[in-house]
Amino acid sequence: MPFIKNIGKNYLIRPFLNIDKEKIKKYILKNKIKYIIDNSNYNIKFDRNFLRLKVLPIINKRWPNFYISTFKSSILCANQEFIINKIFKKKILNIQNNKRALLINYLKKINLIKCYLIIKKWINQFNVKIPTFKNIKTIWNEIALSNINSKSKIKFKMYQINKYSKYLYLLPIIYNIKNIKINWEIDKTLILPNNIGKLKINKNQGYILRAPQKNQKIIIKFLIKGIYNIIGKEHSLNIKKIWKELGILPWLRNKIPLIYYDNKLISCIGVFITKNGVIFKNEKKIKIKFINNFKI
Repeated sequence: MPFIKNIGKNYLIRPFLNIDKEKIKKYILKNKIKYIIDNSNYNIKFDRNFLRLKVLPIINKRWPNFYISTFKSSILCANQEFIINKIFKKKILNIQNNKRALLINYLKKINLIKCYLIIKKWINQFNVKIPTFKNIKTIWNEIALSNINSKSKIKFKMYQINKYSKYLYLLPIIYNIKNIKINWEIDKTLILPNNIGKLKINKNQGYILRAPQKNQKIIIKFLIKGIYNIIGKEHSLNIKKIWKELGILPWLRNKIPLIYYDNKLISCIGVFITKNGVIFKNEKKIKIKFINNFKI
């Protein structure tokens, strides 16, 4: 247990960690300081309490210096861990891209022990539960070294790790919303599914599109296939090629709202506008603001 533990952007500090419990009690009584005892500390259903109350007294009776020796060892381990974290934090910054994805090619050049440690420290920076050593081996052998690209992934309880274009990405769990279709009344803010964000008409800022005609419905979808002619390209292209040329990662492609007027695709909001969305002279315009909870 370290004196100082980094938790995201904050620190957990244990200033009394190296002070004997009896000394603290004497000081409290002498100075008449009020204190609270957490009764759960005596519940031996918890492993930590069972060890402290049932097991350790027996060990300490047999080996009186056990507490002191263990404490010194734990401090040594904590200090070593602190130094290792500092070293690897700098290293990770140099081998991840601007989306905090980890470069696989670098990991292939180093020994496995260092490789597994870097993966562990890389995951740690996202403030999620660190996987077991077995899981880390799986990430390396079945994801990082896989010949399959964007389909290579491993899921944990709160996040998943994907491989794409020689990088490992740590992502929130991705739910399937491909079949969702929403009719949008544009005078109202639209809350998008799966905590993606929201869409609303904004007079001052937003993505400029031609306004729908009087009887046209605005439909929001998240699944797109086929060939499209988008503004800025001379010829029609398959959507897969469009995504690739624009650098949109595979798991983001079904999170970006697609704006349809009736059955015609007008825009993948914030990414491209099709020729169906061209604004001709004297045509009305609208500004759509996409407040998203992820980076495109």
